Amino acid sequence: SIKLGPPIATWSQLIASEKWLESRKEAQRLISQGGFRVDGQVVKEDVLPAAGGSRTCTLQLGKHKFFRVEFK
Repeated sequence: SIKLGPPIATWSQLIASEKWLESRKEAQRLISQGGFRVDGQVVKEDVLPAAGGSRTCTLQLGKHKFFRVEFK
């Protein structure tokens, strides 16, 4: 589970802070090119949705990297 603080407001910040990719810029490129999915849905906007309680989702970066994340 990941605890999001006020500084993390975008998917690219989350990806870079967890070291799933080398840099935030690399994460931004992946997102803008359609290589990022949340629960199977392509996400092209680099904005985290507003927190609405506890939620678990599966993030996919590219074709081979999958992460299960629990937001609290």
